[in-house]
Amino acid sequence: MVHFSIFGVIPNLVLILVCLFIFFEKTQTYYGLVSAVIGGFFLDIFSGSFIGISTLSLIIIYFLIKEILCHLKDIPSKYLFLYFIIVLIFTMLFYELFFGLSSIFLNHSFPIYFGVCAFLVRIIYNLIIGLVFFYIFKRILIVKK
Repeated sequence: MVHFSIFGVIPNLVLILVCLFIFFEKTQTYYGLVSAVIGGFFLDIFSGSFIGISTLSLIIIYFLIKEILCHLKDIPSKYLFLYFIIVLIFTMLFYELFFGLSSIFLNHSFPIYFGVCAFLVRIIYNLIIGLVFFYIFKRILIVKK
C-alpha cells in the first residue's frame, strides 16, 4: 500500500469495504457485521495499537450506519450516491475520532496523525477510493439482479 501513498496517507481499504458491505447489505443478513468484525480484527493485528480498538469501532460503526439506513429505508436510487457519500464521511470521521480518543486515553499521548492537513487528505483520499469502489459494487449488484 505504500505505493498508493499521497502526502504520506494511504487509503483505509478495510474501512471503505466494511462501509460498502453495510451500505449494500440486505435487511435480514449480517454480512456487514461479519465484515466489521473480521476487518476490525485485521486492522487490530496490523495497526500496532491495542487489540480490540478497531474491532470495537467498526462494530459501533455498523450499528450506527444501520440506524441511519433504517431512517432512509426508502432510498430512491438516484440519491443512493449522495447517501453513500454522507455515510462514508460520517464513518471516516467517527473512526478517526474514536481511534484518536482511544489513543489519547490508552496511550496517554496525542496521536501525531491529528494534523488538519493530513486529516483532510485522509478524508478526501478515502472518499475518492470509496466512490470508485461504490461504482464497482453497484455494477456488480446490478449485474446480479
